[in-house]
Amino acid sequence: MGLSAVLTGRPETSAKLGNICAEARGDVKKPGIYCFSSKPTIRELLLKAEVSGWLIGSELDAALDSGNGVEVSVDGGRMRISQFEISAFQKITLGIPISLGRESREGLMAVPGIGPRLADSIIEERNRRGGAITARDLGAVKGIGPNLLGNIKLYFTE
Repeated sequence: MGLSAVLTGRPETSAKLGNICAEARGDVKKPGIYCFSSKPTIRELLLKAEVSGWLIGSELDAALDSGNGVEVSVDGGRMRISQFEISAFQKITLGIPISLGRESREGLMAVPGIGPRLADSIIEERNRRGGAITARDLGAVKGIGPNLLGNIKLYFTE
């Protein structure tokens, strides 16, 4: 999160900051989360993580959304790449909104102000609505009043 997020206690989305953040892990020289000014390709992420000599193939030209990652494994001289979504805790730390429609109980609890009972209530409301839930719908969740809703809605994307 940026300095204003620390001072105000509210998230600054990485889109506002102009950053698209993606993680590289596994058999890479420099694992970690890297931020770009525009959507990076898998190849660009792997170059930042200092993977070289293996970067052949059109699948490496696929663009990554903010909050996604790539795991690299090298086995018998062959490189395998799999994509994943970084954790809700990491996303929130980076100012990337999490999916209200898909996030797990633990992921919801990464949002400041949401504990286990509230996370369960959000999931119940999401299930009651058939999985389609918006930040505005959170007002119907027992325990979420206008003040809390104002504080947490920026952490979510539909």
